Amino acid sequence: MPVPIGYEWLKEHFQLSVVPHSVRSFTGGLLGTRADQIKRHEILEQNLPDSARPEETLAGHLLFALEHEGANPAYLRQVFLQTGAKDQIQSTIQKRPSGRWSRRLWFWYEYLTETLLPLPDCKAVKYESVLDEERYFTAHPINIRRYCLRNNLPGHGRFLPLVQKTDALRKESDASLEQCLHSALADYDEEVFARASRFLTTYETRTSSEIESENITPDKYIRFGRALEMAGQTPLTKERLIEIQNIIKDGHQQEPDYRVEQNYIGGPGPQGVALPPPRPENIEDLMDDWFTMVERLADSDVPASVRAGILSASFVYLHPFIDGNGRISRYLIQDVLAKSGILKSGIILPVSGGILNRQKDYYQTLDLLSRAICAQTDYYIDEAGHITIEGETDHLFRYLDLTHYCQWLCEVIGDVAAHLLPKEIDTLVLADRLYRALDDLLDLSAKELRLMVKIILDNEGKLSKRKRKQFEFLTEHDFKQIDLVAAEVLKINTRQ
Repeated sequence: MPVPIGYEWLKEHFQLSVVPHSVRSFTGGLLGTRADQIKRHEILEQNLPDSARPEETLAGHLLFALEHEGANPAYLRQVFLQTGAKDQIQSTIQKRPSGRWSRRLWFWYEYLTETLLPLPDCKAVKYESVLDEERYFTAHPINIRRYCLRNNLPGHGRFLPLVQKTDALRKESDASLEQCLHSALADYDEEVFARASRFLTTYETRTSSEIESENITPDKYIRFGRALEMAGQTPLTKERLIEIQNIIKDGHQQEPDYRVEQNYIGGPGPQGVALPPPRPENIEDLMDDWFTMVERLADSDVPASVRAGILSASFVYLHPFIDGNGRISRYLIQDVLAKSGILKSGIILPVSGGILNRQKDYYQTLDLLSRAICAQTDYYIDEAGHITIEGETDHLFRYLDLTHYCQWLCEVIGDVAAHLLPKEIDTLVLADRLYRALDDLLDLSAKELRLMVKIILDNEGKLSKRKRKQFEFLTEHDFKQIDLVAAEVLKINTRQ
C-alpha cells in the first residue's frame, strides 16, 4: 500500500486547498523497495524505498519536499500557517542552521509569511541559490546574508509563478528565436517588409478575434491594429491594460477599471464552469502583485518566449476584466517579444494565427490548470446564471506552475517564426503579383481586383464557375485569360 511523503503527505495531513504539485512521492508501493516513476496527467509519481522516508513531522516532510520534489510556494505558505508550524520549523533550523535545506526552509518561511523567526543570522557559509537553476527558470540573484542564499526567484513572495526547464524548454533562447526569424525573413526586401507590417497587424487582429469566435467591427479592427503596432513601445501599466480592453470592446461594454462582478469561463450551469477566476474584491491586490512580478521578470535572462508564456497565462487565469482577457493576453505576448528586441521594427509575429491553427490544443492546455483550480473552489450558480464564490481563493492564483503552458506556447511561437510568418508574407507577395498582373489585363476597380485575387488564392489558383457570377460583366475570353495569368503567377512563385 503506497504511503505519501513530502508535499502529498502535507496536503493530506493538513487538508490543503492547493493545485496539485508536479511531483507526488510515496513509499511502500506495489514495487516494494525498488524506486520507480510514472507520469500521469502531467504529474510525476515516484515510489521510493522505505529508507527514504523522512521523520513523520511537518518539518521532516517539508525538508524532504524541498530537497526531492522542488519548490512549491503554494504548499509551503499554507503549511507555514498551520498551528505549531512556526515553533517546529524554528526548532528544526536551530539544530542545523547552516544546513543547505534548513537554510532554504528558513528563507521560505520568513519570505512567504513576512515574519522573522527569533534566530541570529547563520554563520558565513558558501552562498547557494534558492531555486535550482538547472531545474527552474530564474531571475538575477540577490544575495541575502541572513541565510547565505541568493534569491533568484522569478517573482516575489505574493506572486510567484514557476516554470521548470523541461528538455524542450532548455532549447529556448532569445538568440535561437532571433536566428530563426532572421533565416525565415532574410530573402525579403524593405518594400516587402513595409507591406508585410500592415498585413501582419491585420492578420493578428483578425485571428485573435477568431479565437474568441467574435466578429470585429472595422473601427475596432483599426484601433486594435494600432494598439498592436504600439506593443513594446509603451510601459505595461494598469492604465495601458484598460486602454487595450476598451479598444477591444464596444462603447457599452467598455470597463473603466477592473471588474467588480464575479465572472467565470465556460458554458451555462454548474457543470459548464471551466474556471472561476478570483473574487472581484481580490483583483486589485492580485494585479498589483502581478505587475511587481512583471517588473522582476523583465529584469531577467528568462527567454522572451517563456516570459511571454508566464505573463499571458497568469493574466488569463486572473481574468481581471469581464471580457476581452484572452485578446489582452495575446497582446502581452506581442509586447514581450517586441520589448526583447527580437522582432524587427514594425513586424508583428502572428502568434494568434498559430494558436488558431491549434485551437483545440490551446484550450486543452489552459484547461489543465483551470480544472485543478476549479476543483479547489466552492461556488454555486443561481437561477439567473450568476456565480458566487464561497471562501477565499486568491491563493490559488499566486503560485501557479506554468511549465506546461509555456512549453506549448514556445512550440507555437517557434512554428510561427519558422513556417507561418514566411508563409503569410509569401502569400502577400503572391497576392501583389497577381493583383498587378490582373490589373494590366482587366479594367476593374481596386475593390473588384482585391476580391478576385482573394477568390483565386483561396481556391488553389482557380476562379470557379460559381464565383464567376460575381463578375458577370466579363466575357468567356476574359475568364480564360484570367486562368492563364493566375497559372503563370503561381508557377513563378512555385519555381521560387
